[in-house]
Amino acid sequence: MSNNLSEIGETHGLDKGTGQSRANPVMLAWLAGILDGEGHLSASLSQRKGNPRPNAACRFAVGNTSQIMVDKVAEIVSEVSGREYKTKLDKWAGYKCCKKNYYLISVTRYADIMAVCEAVLPYLVAKQAEAALLIEFCKSRLSHFYSKTFTHRELDIIEALIHRSSRVERQKELRGGVETERETLGQFFVRDGATVHPSMEVENTRTSEE
Repeated sequence: MSNNLSEIGETHGLDKGTGQSRANPVMLAWLAGILDGEGHLSASLSQRKGNPRPNAACRFAVGNTSQIMVDKVAEIVSEVSGREYKTKLDKWAGYKCCKKNYYLISVTRYADIMAVCEAVLPYLVAKQAEAALLIEFCKSRLSHFYSKTFTHRELDIIEALIHRSSRVERQKELRGGVETERETLGQFFVRDGATVHPSMEVENTRTSEE
């Protein structure tokens, strides 16, 4: 993995001199308010056919029928992350929710999610816990970016984010995914920097009991 932090996004949106976000604090506070009310900070598990390893994904999204508002969110997110984001028109979501045009900005890149969440964290109220969890998860994944395995803590964070979701059915579905992930990747769990197989855990437990 490259040692250049800017390549994995750890310095995105930060002023090199102060280490603070380049975005206006007033705009960050405004974004936090929008995120608390209209935003989504979530995690999910998916699995491709024929691939036994599920994939974990994080998402920062804001959607609304006001294009002006979502455009402003996209502008601030672009400034903070250092990557250009644009508003998208989601006609299907708009039809389902209110029969109007529905505008959306969605961020799935770990480095950009982490940068935005860190910038708005001091101003968040309702979703501060979710933002803190996403920051921890993204930072952990970026520290071993090319590894397809997940640590116990990363899976715990996914489970916590699912638990905090407001959609009950989605919670149940993803909780099942977490358990499947634990079973499927059990032999690949990482603890204290080393891969641990479940049989090793059992042997260690037996030894300590004896």
